Amino acid sequence: ASDQALDDLGLLAEQVCRAEDTEELCWKTVDFYRQLYSLSDNTIVTLLYNSTVEPQLGMYALFIRKNGADYVKNAVEEIYRHVKARDIEGAKRSIIQIQRLPLEGDTSIIEE
Repeated sequence: ASDQALDDLGLLAEQVCRAEDTEELCWKTVDFYRQLYSLSDNTIVTLLYNSTVEPQLGMYALFIRKNGADYVKNAVEEIYRHVKARDIEGAKRSIIQIQRLPLEGDTSIIEE
Protein backbone atom coordinates (compact mmCIF):
# COMPACT_ATOMS: atom_id res chain seq x y z
CA ALA A 1 0.00 0.00 0.00
CA SER A 2 1.12 3.55 -0.60
CA ASP A 3 2.21 5.77 2.26
CA GLN A 4 -0.93 7.86 1.67
CA ALA A 5 -3.18 4.79 1.92
CA LEU A 6 -1.52 3.87 5.21
CA ASP A 7 -1.95 7.42 6.49
CA ASP A 8 -5.64 7.25 5.55
CA LEU A 9 -5.93 3.97 7.45
CA GLY A 10 -4.27 5.71 10.39
CA LEU A 11 -6.98 8.38 10.33
CA LEU A 12 -9.60 5.64 10.54
CA ALA A 13 -7.71 4.07 13.46
CA GLU A 14 -7.78 7.46 15.23
CA GLN A 15 -11.53 7.71 14.64
CA VAL A 16 -12.00 4.28 16.21
CA CYS A 17 -10.03 5.33 19.26
CA ARG A 18 -11.97 8.59 19.62
CA ALA A 19 -15.40 6.96 19.25
CA GLU A 20 -17.47 7.69 22.32
CA ASP A 21 -20.51 5.45 22.04
CA THR A 22 -21.01 1.85 21.02
CA GLU A 23 -22.80 2.52 17.73
CA GLU A 24 -20.14 4.97 16.57
CA LEU A 25 -17.38 2.60 17.65
CA CYS A 26 -18.97 -0.29 15.77
CA TRP A 27 -19.29 1.69 12.54
CA LYS A 28 -15.79 3.15 12.77
CA THR A 29 -14.38 -0.31 13.44
CA VAL A 30 -16.16 -1.70 10.39
CA ASP A 31 -14.77 1.20 8.33
CA PHE A 32 -11.25 0.48 9.58
CA TYR A 33 -11.35 -3.24 8.76
CA ARG A 34 -13.08 -2.63 5.43
CA GLN A 35 -10.25 -0.30 4.43
CA LEU A 36 -7.60 -2.65 5.83
CA TYR A 37 -8.92 -5.60 3.85
CA SER A 38 -9.23 -3.53 0.68
CA LEU A 39 -5.54 -2.62 1.02
CA SER A 40 -4.67 -6.30 1.11
CA ASP A 41 -5.72 -6.71 -2.53
CA ASN A 42 -7.34 -9.96 -1.46
CA THR A 43 -10.68 -9.59 -3.18
CA ILE A 44 -12.16 -12.67 -1.52
CA VAL A 45 -11.52 -11.41 2.03
CA THR A 46 -12.74 -7.95 1.07
CA LEU A 47 -15.90 -9.39 -0.51
CA LEU A 48 -16.60 -11.61 2.50
CA TYR A 49 -16.13 -8.76 4.95
CA ASN A 50 -18.26 -6.36 2.94
CA SER A 51 -21.03 -8.93 2.64
CA THR A 52 -21.18 -9.41 6.42
CA VAL A 53 -21.27 -5.80 7.64
CA GLU A 54 -24.61 -6.15 9.46
CA PRO A 55 -23.57 -9.26 11.42
CA GLN A 56 -20.19 -7.63 12.13
CA LEU A 57 -21.94 -4.60 13.63
CA GLY A 58 -24.00 -6.86 15.86
CA MET A 59 -20.99 -8.88 16.97
CA TYR A 60 -18.99 -5.76 17.77
CA ALA A 61 -21.91 -4.37 19.80
CA LEU A 62 -22.28 -7.62 21.79
CA PHE A 63 -18.54 -7.79 22.37
CA ILE A 64 -18.29 -4.16 23.50
CA ARG A 65 -21.26 -4.46 25.85
CA LYS A 66 -19.70 -7.54 27.46
CA ASN A 67 -16.02 -6.57 27.46
CA GLY A 68 -15.83 -2.81 27.04
CA ALA A 69 -14.45 -0.70 24.21
CA ASP A 70 -10.76 -0.99 25.08
CA TYR A 71 -10.31 -4.42 23.47
CA VAL A 72 -11.62 -3.12 20.15
CA LYS A 73 -9.69 0.14 20.28
CA ASN A 74 -6.44 -1.54 21.34
CA ALA A 75 -6.83 -4.16 18.60
CA VAL A 76 -7.18 -1.51 15.91
CA GLU A 77 -4.17 0.38 17.27
CA GLU A 78 -2.08 -2.81 17.37
CA ILE A 79 -3.00 -3.86 13.86
CA TYR A 80 -2.37 -0.38 12.52
CA ARG A 81 1.09 -0.26 14.16
CA HIS A 82 2.02 -3.50 12.36
CA VAL A 83 0.62 -2.35 9.03
CA LYS A 84 2.26 1.09 9.28
CA ALA A 85 5.58 -0.64 9.98
CA ARG A 86 4.85 -2.93 7.02
CA ASP A 87 5.09 -5.89 9.38
CA ILE A 88 2.62 -8.08 7.53
CA GLU A 89 3.30 -11.22 9.58
CA GLY A 90 2.76 -9.27 12.80
CA ALA A 91 -0.49 -7.86 11.43
CA LYS A 92 -1.69 -11.34 10.44
CA ARG A 93 -0.88 -12.74 13.90
CA SER A 94 -2.69 -9.85 15.57
CA ILE A 95 -5.76 -10.19 13.35
CA ILE A 96 -6.01 -13.93 14.02
CA GLN A 97 -5.56 -13.44 17.77
CA ILE A 98 -8.11 -10.64 17.85
CA GLN A 99 -10.64 -12.59 15.80
CA ARG A 100 -10.58 -15.29 18.47
CA LEU A 101 -11.52 -12.94 21.33
CA PRO A 102 -15.29 -13.05 20.69
CA LEU A 103 -15.17 -16.82 20.28
CA GLU A 104 -12.98 -18.13 23.09
CA GLY A 105 -12.23 -17.60 26.76
CA ASP A 106 -13.46 -14.91 29.11
CA THR A 107 -14.14 -12.46 26.27
CA SER A 108 -16.36 -14.86 24.32
CA ILE A 109 -19.80 -13.62 23.30
CA ILE A 110 -20.93 -17.20 22.70
CA GLU A 111 -23.00 -18.58 25.52
CA GLU A 112 -22.13 -22.13 26.49
